[in-house]
Amino acid sequence: VLQWIYNILDGVSEVDRVILRDADPETGFVLLPDLKWTGEQLSDLYCQAIVNRRDLASIRDLTGDCLPLLRNIRDK
Repeated sequence: VLQWIYNILDGVSEVDRVILRDADPETGFVLLPDLKWTGEQLSDLYCQAIVNRRDLASIRDLTGDCLPLLRNIRDK
């Protein structure tokens, strides 16, 4: 079920859509436009960050230990 996410993280798919890639295993992520974005209206652009950490499956898995990861996403 999560294979499509792993393909994005591993650079197998959606390579042309990646806005930013940070390869750090703990605080890294891939930033790309939402899959629904048509690429036409910048005002319709929403981005999603997919984190490299495979132990984080949802926002519910975040703890205080994840603050460096969240700060890295915010700051980049």
